[in-house]
Amino acid sequence: MVRLAEWFRDVVAIGGERERIILDNLRTALKPEGRPVTKCEEIARLDFPVLLLNGERSPPRYPAMFAAMRKCKESAAPIVIPKAAHGMHRENPPAFETAVMDFLARN
Repeated sequence: MVRLAEWFRDVVAIGGERERIILDNLRTALKPEGRPVTKCEEIARLDFPVLLLNGERSPPRYPAMFAAMRKCKESAAPIVIPKAAHGMHRENPPAFETAVMDFLARN
């Protein structure tokens, strides 16, 4: 619980739009059963390339979700953005941009 308290203190210190986004998403972090369920057959029907990105400090549920998705549809291995969590586009913009632009150039 200490880690959550420290995290919340850091979020409040951020302020502004980023604080609002984080707090808006806090509900799903604390109550994951409210998230929609995506079925394997739905993922298999995707007829376009899928880019799987994960922050190095993202919660462990994301790599687990990617592994499950890759069992349903062939895709490239997830790209891990260093020094970032779920908000990787804000926490490491250069690495995020490189990953996205490389993906778009290949597809």
